[in-house]
Formats: sequence, C-alpha cells, structure tokens
Amino acid sequence: MNIYLYVISLFIAATIALTLALRSWQRGAMRTVFFSLLLAALSITTLSYALELWGTDNEAKFVWLFFKYCGLVSAPILWLLFSLQYTERQKWLHPRYVLPMGVVPLITLLVLLNTRVHGLMFQFRESQNPIFFAFVPGPYFWFHLIYTYIVYGLGWFLIVRWL
Repeated sequence: MNIYLYVISLFIAATIALTLALRSWQRGAMRTVFFSLLLAALSITTLSYALELWGTDNEAKFVWLFFKYCGLVSAPILWLLFSLQYTERQKWLHPRYVLPMGVVPLITLLVLLNTRVHGLMFQFRESQNPIFFAFVPGPYFWFHLIYTYIVYGLGWFLIVRWL
C-alpha cells in the first residue's frame, strides 16, 4: 500500500474532525464544549500520526509521537466528560472531580518524554521499514492501555444506561 495515500487519508480525517469541532464550538452552548474538545483531541491525534508517518528522521517522528499522545491521553477523559454532560450528571463536572482525572494523562506524557531513558512506555528497536517506529511496549504502556479502556468503558456505560 502506498503510504502517501494513507497519510492523505489521515490529513482528510483530521480536517473533518477539526471542522466538526469548530462548528460545534461555534454553536456556543455549554453542552457542546466537551464534544468539541473531544473532536479537537482526535484531530490532533490523527494529524500528528500523519506527520509522524511523513517524517523522515527518528527525532521528528518522536516529536510527532509525543503530540499524538497529547491527543490520545486527553480523548478518554474528554469522552467521559462528554458522557457525564450528555447524561445530565452535572454534579460530576465540578472541578473537584474533573481535575483528578487529568493526573494519569499528565503522568503518561511525562513518562513518554523520558521513555528513551527508562523504557517504561516503549523500548525502541531498529526497524526494517524506516516509515514506522519499531518498539516493544513497556510496563507503563499496558497500565495506560487498561486505564484508557476503563475510562472509555465507563463513558459508554453511562450513555447506554441513560438511553
């Protein structure tokens, strides 16, 4: 498969998600804030992945990997906040509950910044294909993956139960 076709598809998907986020934000109601931010995070993730694939050297690819994870770590929390707002659980949207939700994503980004030193998130390997990073997931990667699935699942549970 031609990688450039895939990268162009990612650019188009990121543009669509960002356009929808901006349109939703322009509608102005408080009920669309978390939805708009969720779409923006997904747009950042998609655009960063496209630029990661398009990059030529490993240093540039790592920068785009970090930006990709900025969107990836915020999306589950934004999904949960959107689910809480959509299901009319306003009391859970108080900063006393929302701010602690950002602890694990912040730790994840800090671990990712230093992963080349300690390998907790990834242990990078030499790749046969220079387009892709080759890595072995570290122990923190699995913790974050489980955390992400739990948060997404909780959001889905709230919506399905509300429906």
